[in-house]
Amino acid sequence: MKSRKGLLTLLALVLVFSLTVTAYAAWPSFQNDADNNGVIPVSPAPPTASPTVAANQLANNYGGGIDAPSVIDDNCIAYTLYNGGYVFGTAGGARLQATTLSSPTPAVWNVQLDATADNVPQLSTPVLVGTDLYALTTGSTSLYGSSAFDTTNWTGTATINNMNNTATFPANSTTNIRSVATDVTFIAPTTNITTEFTLTPAVNDAATYTIELLDSGNSVIATLVSGATLYGGYSTALNYYSGAAIPAGSYKIKLTITTDGTNPIEVTDISLYGSGWSLYCIDTTTTPANNPSPIATGVGAANTPITHCGDYLYFGIYGGVRSYYQYDISTPALNQFAASEDFYWAGATTVTLDETNYVVFGSDSGTVYLRNVASFASTGTTSSPGAGLSITPGAIRSTIVNGGDGYYYFTSAGTGTNGYVWRTADFSTYAVVQTPSFSTVNDTLTTTTTSTPVRSGLGYVYVGYSGDYTDFVTPANSGPVGGVIGVPTASFSTGNRFQVYGTAVTTNVTGNPVQSSPIVWTDEEADPNPLDYIYFTTNSANGEGYCYSYDGSTPAQVWAAGGTSGNRYALQGFASGCGYLVYGDDDVYLYVMN
Repeated sequence: MKSRKGLLTLLALVLVFSLTVTAYAAWPSFQNDADNNGVIPVSPAPPTASPTVAANQLANNYGGGIDAPSVIDDNCIAYTLYNGGYVFGTAGGARLQATTLSSPTPAVWNVQLDATADNVPQLSTPVLVGTDLYALTTGSTSLYGSSAFDTTNWTGTATINNMNNTATFPANSTTNIRSVATDVTFIAPTTNITTEFTLTPAVNDAATYTIELLDSGNSVIATLVSGATLYGGYSTALNYYSGAAIPAGSYKIKLTITTDGTNPIEVTDISLYGSGWSLYCIDTTTTPANNPSPIATGVGAANTPITHCGDYLYFGIYGGVRSYYQYDISTPALNQFAASEDFYWAGATTVTLDETNYVVFGSDSGTVYLRNVASFASTGTTSSPGAGLSITPGAIRSTIVNGGDGYYYFTSAGTGTNGYVWRTADFSTYAVVQTPSFSTVNDTLTTTTTSTPVRSGLGYVYVGYSGDYTDFVTPANSGPVGGVIGVPTASFSTGNRFQVYGTAVTTNVTGNPVQSSPIVWTDEEADPNPLDYIYFTTNSANGEGYCYSYDGSTPAQVWAAGGTSGNRYALQGFASGCGYLVYGDDDVYLYVMN
């Protein structure tokens, strides 16, 4: 019995070890896991010396760029969601590519997910749940399409023709049409709207137009377009509204055109579009078809990473319905928390407080939300990081990180000054560290941060920042700059920080914007001192990927690599798996390093 027990224990240890090694190979979500901690597992190690780089432009693109990090599965395949640019058949649009890290070309597969995403940036990091990949795209969705222009459905001072369903706006006049019924319906407050109507082209640029929404009594609720020019020779008038939220409700639509002295204008239709998100589930064991059917859709832009925890996915929406969502994979079901705030890059993480399970995320208004997992749509609390500190945090465009030390970390952009790094144990009280502030007699720089922090095994928090530098003495030095700072967790509350990349205080500030989220690998056996290796990208014309080391005393650049394309801006950071590092740039190049 004793020998059998020993054998079973050994087998169990072998099983646990094999499972651990498999888990170490993958990078299934933004910043690695549901804690969003950005820590690279001990083995296999990412490159700590100058890497070999494979740079490959992803297929079927007409412009566009890669703006979200890849994710990596247990088979060492990276999955990259990107903007393929302008749609041309099954090329362009929101796309997804599977790339084998050891042999990046040709791709395993490359498909168009969303043909409504006509050169639309894709900012949401997908997530792997087993062999299923969940991805969010941002395209467009119809908010309103005009009924036939006839005198039953339309009225106004322009001439409405029941025979050919057109409206004619006479020359040398200001006339209008408006719908009779309140048939423009918004199911939630809406902030981003594209207006479009088709017309017989004007012959000059003297005509102008205005589009308004009216209530049932014909009072103006919102002006979507005011006095825009109708350019001669174009058959479509296109404009964009991004103003105050228009309340949920039903409205009439009114189009007013001021024509020139000699040319009438004939209009055949009018439409309103908004940003529309779509959630897809892709079986990675097969080659997906182009334009697969989404499993959920909504109004707004999907700009946050997807977080997976248990049976649920979590993601937030910018504009449109301005909500955070919980998607139950097992049911399936979509649960909506209508916050009436925007969410941008602000992913969720899980928290257990007083034996209750929550998810927590920040908003563009600087609010931190705790939502009960069991009753996500209806139950939760809020807090403000700046309360009691005389600080306005500004937009929280960071995912909240479980540091593994009893604290949670995130950043906020600040409001016209400097951004902040925040730490809290329970989201009731907060400690804060300001990102660098630069000021000399003639030089000023205020920095902000949208970077998600990473806490290393050596007890340091690293975060990127960016800013606008103005040098009145030497204008050649003006422009965007940035860097990476480190904060010792042992003395976090005293506001300590040190410069990893970029210059602390000088008249010639160097460094490029770091809007990405660093990731870290810790070599605890390094001699004479353990080392943190910090990996990040820069979002600039000479952008590339960087590796810096820190031994508790002196940061040092280890290598800089990538950035060989014609458009080297890298908004997102690295993913790491199987000993590789992966990132993309605005020229739709994917860099694979080992």
